[in-house]
Amino acid sequence: MRAVHGRHGGGTVRTARNERPVVREEHLGSAAYAMGPQDDPTVVVVMGGGENGLVLAPMSNGNYCQWRAQAKHFVDDGYRVASLSWAEDRAASVELAAQCSFS
Repeated sequence: MRAVHGRHGGGTVRTARNERPVVREEHLGSAAYAMGPQDDPTVVVVMGGGENGLVLAPMSNGNYCQWRAQAKHFVDDGYRVASLSWAEDRAASVELAAQCSFS
């Protein structure tokens, strides 16, 4: 386990091989997951619980906080929304966020 601290508070990240990541924090109906390699994880924040999902990708070197206000609007409209912080493998980051958004 390792501590992760961010704008919305800190928490503990626990991941296991071949298992869905464990929620590290919940804040205002959101859940955050550390996915991918432990040495360079993609942090994915998921909000809402609608049947339709979407991924909001931040600008280069940005993170999920950039989309917080817009994500809330989509959640209010019934969508499940995932946003992320980039890992080195950006294509994998988007794929991991999509898995959270549509699962």
